[in-house]
Amino acid sequence: MTTFFLDGQAFDSAEDESVLETLIRSGSSINYSCKKGACKTCLVQHVSGELSAGSQRGLTARLKANHYLCACQCQPVEGLKLKTVFEQDLFVSAQLLERVFLTESVLKVY
Repeated sequence: MTTFFLDGQAFDSAEDESVLETLIRSGSSINYSCKKGACKTCLVQHVSGELSAGSQRGLTARLKANHYLCACQCQPVEGLKLKTVFEQDLFVSAQLLERVFLTESVLKVY
């Protein structure tokens, strides 16, 4: 069993269990979808501790530089500390000025 922390709360993972699997089993309200690292819905941010190989697989250089990782790809290491990612940390607000339908299924936005 390995203990890691999310937002200061301790979680004990079973052998070969990802951070996401542990959080789901523990009843945490983490968002997730594909469980394969493609959708990026389960992003969390690394605070301290060692990261397992592949924890940041498939992420952009910007996400990696800001210490994000996919909980579904991360195998917990003893003492790993993570924090929840808030939507405002990842996205920038924008104002939609104009929509132009190029075809029935293609929309150009300004």
